This record gives sequence, structure tokens and C-alpha cells, in this order.
Amino acid sequence: MPQLYSFDAPRLAGLPFFYWYQLLWVPISAILTGTAYWLVTKEDRRRRAEARPGGPPRAGTASADAGLGGDRP
Repeated sequence: MPQLYSFDAPRLAGLPFFYWYQLLWVPISAILTGTAYWLVTKEDRRRRAEARPGGPPRAGTASADAGLGGDRP
């Protein structure tokens, strides 16, 4: 697929399109990979917390509401 970006023009800071286009994908790939990692670890933590006995109750459920009512006026 190099035919899609194997051009000399347009140049950016003296670099042919071929080089700066490839270099542009380095930070883009890092951001996408970091975002995917963050989403996966966030979901993994949530699932592990739910699976734990006595894990945090979900908001709006009867078990969550029962723990709040004792001290309220």
C-alpha cells in the first residue's frame, strides 16, 4: 500500500510527504493505544469490584439505598 503515500509533495519542513506522513502515525498510534489500554483497565477494575464479595453496590439499587438511610434525619 505504499502507493497511497509514496509522494514527494507536499513537503513539511523540508521532509517529503512519504516521511512525514509515516511519522505522523507514531503519536496517533500511541494515543489510540493508550486510550484502548485505559478503557480496558477501567472496565477490568469495574468487573473485578463487582465480582468481589461485598463489592461496592450500584447506585439506585435497594442494597445501596439501604446503607444510606440510617443516619439521615
